[in-house]
Amino acid sequence: SGNPEDRLLAATSSSDETNSLFSCLDVNATDELLIAGLEADKDGNAFILFWDRRNSELMGAYSESHQDDITQVTFHPTKPNQLATGSTDGLVCVFDLSEDSEDDALSYTFNTCSTVARGDLVGEWTNIKEELKEDGGVDYVVDCFPGEDQGQKINT
Repeated sequence: SGNPEDRLLAATSSSDETNSLFSCLDVNATDELLIAGLEADKDGNAFILFWDRRNSELMGAYSESHQDDITQVTFHPTKPNQLATGSTDGLVCVFDLSEDSEDDALSYTFNTCSTVARGDLVGEWTNIKEELKEDGGVDYVVDCFPGEDQGQKINT
């Protein structure tokens, strides 16, 4: 097993050309932070990586919140430290990136009991039913950012 940093180094330094690693990307509202979700490696480690776009420096990684391929990373449209992630493990996690550790940053975890294929921001909650009628693949709607006029539509 080892510590998360050793597992990350081993996963990202692989020379296996069949390992595509990055499965999803997003940039926060201030255009300063790039985040990537990775496919799980052969040992089952799934990472969420963070880079500072101003200097291309890898800032860190989360490795404990998901247990399978990360399929979605989505920043809140106006709050640059709010992040929602989805995975083939069925979990949707919401993080406050202003916290110092992954444990402290994890604000909410939702279990959809199914693979999370995609996450999209939707308009005001009063319009959600009409939007969902147009997209037949939606099994769940999860309010990832409580107290907001916008939510996140999760396709599973």
